[in-house]
Amino acid sequence: MELMAGVYTDNQPDFTWLLPGETKTFTQSWYPIPGIGPAHQATPDAAVNVTEDGSLVASFAVTAPQAGARARILAHGEVIAEAVVDLAPGEVASISAAAARADAAVELTDAAGSLLVRWEPAKVDDEEPWVASEPPSADATESVDEPVPHGPAPGPVPSPHTLSRDVLGARARA
Repeated sequence: MELMAGVYTDNQPDFTWLLPGETKTFTQSWYPIPGIGPAHQATPDAAVNVTEDGSLVASFAVTAPQAGARARILAHGEVIAEAVVDLAPGEVASISAAAARADAAVELTDAAGSLLVRWEPAKVDDEEPWVASEPPSADATESVDEPVPHGPAPGPVPSPHTLSRDVLGARARA
């Protein structure tokens, strides 16, 4: 098992540069989700696993007691299965219905109707994903202070001192 931590990006790993004064922040929460299997969607309040084996099964786990929570399976936006469940951390509630995973969504709300977690199939474009381009060479770089929006060049990243000597040497030869 590989356990990863850190900010998620859609193009792991993220080696982008921070611009002067720029900051990036993220929040990460860890909590046990016993009995549901891999989480297919999670929030600070709940996690859900969705499987399809003849019927669609959604299994939920929560991080705080949730009396009177509503578990739902929807197909094409219409509720096709619903159950009122009392959940506590360490307990699992499951609901199932005859539905295709590709056409379904599942959700868990608290007793007041606030959404705790929702899962639906990811919409994947058929287009080729964006591919990073190689950054300019040291000869084409005006200054070592110039931001490189493309990320580092493949291979080891040169130290700023080496890059400075390369740029200054290229200017002296020009």
